[in-house]
Amino acid sequence: RKGYFGLGLTPDGAGLRDVWQYDPTTDRWQYISDYPGQGNQFLAVFSAPDGAKPERAYVGWGYEAQRTANGFNRVVGCTDWWELTP
Repeated sequence: RKGYFGLGLTPDGAGLRDVWQYDPTTDRWQYISDYPGQGNQFLAVFSAPDGAKPERAYVGWGYEAQRTANGFNRVVGCTDWWELTP
């Protein structure tokens, strides 16, 4: 019954890794962690069935923006999966 938000890109194309949790009962956002896996854009995300204990979310695949030595960003495909158990 909570929502999660995070990852993505800055306006200049650098990758973001922070993950946040939204609790609708308190109407508050809470920082959870930096995402430890590869990828920060176009990831696949799914959660455990409603009522599963403990609550779980899974994040993986996607692409990662990597800054090169000459200042450009390159996009690399990723294949790892991570489990979030808040």
